[in-house]
Amino acid sequence: MEQGEGETWGHFHPKIAEMMKNYHRKFEGAVLLDRVVEAAGTTLTKLPHLWRFMENGENTLCYRHVLGCCTYKKCKQIHIEGDEVRGDFAVKLCIVLTPGVSHVTETVEPYPKPPAKKQKTG
Repeated sequence: MEQGEGETWGHFHPKIAEMMKNYHRKFEGAVLLDRVVEAAGTTLTKLPHLWRFMENGENTLCYRHVLGCCTYKKCKQIHIEGDEVRGDFAVKLCIVLTPGVSHVTETVEPYPKPPAKKQKTG
């Protein structure tokens, strides 16, 4: 999905891209996952998952990555490839998270952008 000035955030399924379209216009790719999940009335442990990314009963999939952009430099979750997201998982994820995505998009202000760094001159 293309965003202003040529920036893109990868989406693995058209349903996820559609769900996140307005959200990403506002938040420029950053995923406020805890707020979205809370607003959806669920928890991370109750989100749909892909069995191959479960380890000792724990999900290892990075939902920030699936939903748009993981900004954690030392993320320990798995960042999957696009072809690993199948329709059923994407549809279930959208059913659960759409209310939260909509609520956060409508009610939460984006974090202020840091001031641009001044270039050193000669």
